[in-house]
Amino acid sequence: MRVMEALREGKRILEKEGIEEPFLNAVILLSSAAGWERWEAWVKEEIPEDVAGRYFEYIEKRKKRVPVEYITGKVKFCELELVVYSGVFIPRPETEEVAEVALREIEGIKNPVIYDIGTGTGCIALWIKKKRPDATVFSTDIDKRAVENAKENAKRLGIEISVLEGDLFSPLHDKPAPDLIVSNPPYIPEGKELPPEVRYEPEDALFGGKKGRKIIERIIHEGKDILKREGKMVIEIDPANLPLNIPPCFSYEIRKDPAGKERILILRRKE
Repeated sequence: MRVMEALREGKRILEKEGIEEPFLNAVILLSSAAGWERWEAWVKEEIPEDVAGRYFEYIEKRKKRVPVEYITGKVKFCELELVVYSGVFIPRPETEEVAEVALREIEGIKNPVIYDIGTGTGCIALWIKKKRPDATVFSTDIDKRAVENAKENAKRLGIEISVLEGDLFSPLHDKPAPDLIVSNPPYIPEGKELPPEVRYEPEDALFGGKKGRKIIERIIHEGKDILKREGKMVIEIDPANLPLNIPPCFSYEIRKDPAGKERILILRRKE
């Protein structure tokens, strides 16, 4: 089968189902099915029968709104290519800015200790450790599958972080106090309508109670007594979560994402 024939047919099927950017989806899925880099789809002419069969299986999954990342098993985060298991929260582009803000908050701190709470694929923890090799990074997740996913990514990338299973801070009681706590917690208010693709992701990684504040405020209130004296927190939020109950021991600011939404909560201990 010719490459452009396969791509056009994939685009037609996905377009009919209302999938956004159907041709780009087709290119990504064909490249994954064939084991190519994405650019190779533009220079190859033919695909073997087995690749064509796998590609159209992928198209059928995408037609049913399975996220591309679950089909290919891969996701890009900053400069990292990560494995993402089906059923583990898929990192979003917005969270890249959270990781960058976290890095800026530990500038000038030698050998910082970082806690990444609700690590998922390990994306934030791994990026911080890659950029700050002197950091000691501990990450936790209540979901065993997410813990396995993050450990695999750390091993594949050769980046050393500690990944622990448990609820928020529960696995960290015997660890050194952190200079920084960072998290992309569940923050979607319960009952909010979600796109079909998002429904494939774990509810526990999406919904944070009635106003989406439940896990955020647990992290803030449980973390305040764990932080070092001048420690900081960087937490991804949604505008719907505001206002938050922030203890008086913190000064704080909220930064907007590129879309202009209040997205990143930064807390700094002032006492």
